[in-house]
Amino acid sequence: MAGRLTSLLGGWRHHPPLRRRWTELAAGAAGMAPAERRALAEEARRLRGDLDLFLMAARRSVGDPPLPLPPGTDWSWRPLPFCASLPGRGLAAPAAGAGLGPGISVWHDLPGAPLVVAQHPGPQGDDLPAFSLHLESFALAGQGYAALSFALPQEALAGLDTSFILQVATVSAVEAPATTYLRLNVEHGPDTERVLRDLGSAAPGEAMRAETGFDLGFVPMNPRRLAKIWLDVIVEKPGANALRLHDLVISRHRRADV
Repeated sequence: MAGRLTSLLGGWRHHPPLRRRWTELAAGAAGMAPAERRALAEEARRLRGDLDLFLMAARRSVGDPPLPLPPGTDWSWRPLPFCASLPGRGLAAPAAGAGLGPGISVWHDLPGAPLVVAQHPGPQGDDLPAFSLHLESFALAGQGYAALSFALPQEALAGLDTSFILQVATVSAVEAPATTYLRLNVEHGPDTERVLRDLGSAAPGEAMRAETGFDLGFVPMNPRRLAKIWLDVIVEKPGANALRLHDLVISRHRRADV
């Protein structure tokens, strides 16, 4: 996708007539044959998606505040929707596995999907990013779970082995008491290992900061067969509640020699 986008932008810079193409097509859309109009509309949607992703990445590189990193960190990542506006701001009644943005999905087992997931401006704070992700539930008490899932980029897997610790820094709040967890999922070959951590509890409405470590030395994985790692932020039996995830930063560093 990056190569395609570079080619497109380069063409637009060096061939001004291409920049006028869509203006002219819009002016003549009413007189087009339906098949031609549908084909051009699909081309425009693909191009808009590429440009939206580029703008998100550009805004992140300019506006991302400093990350709270442990000593010895050699890689860190804050998911893009905390730093740049999403082209579509949210999902209502999402199906399990619905995508919210690049590498981000919503999972649940709630009948009727009584959920709204949306991006909102973040709270004021010098060390907090520009946006928050809100997961609002209207489920009956005692039902199932709801989760936001973040797929780590491939560079997180480069050179990763059991001598590393993955550190997750979060800032979150809930409207009502809730049990929340972080779950690390490591796919290696045909197997997937899962490690669950209790995120802790805070008074409703108050922001809670937490740092959670996943020591890969205790994860029975084959580093040579690593395929995918993702992190789930889970609310158990959410009921009528809202999780406000103000920040999430994942980093890695080697375990200290003892």
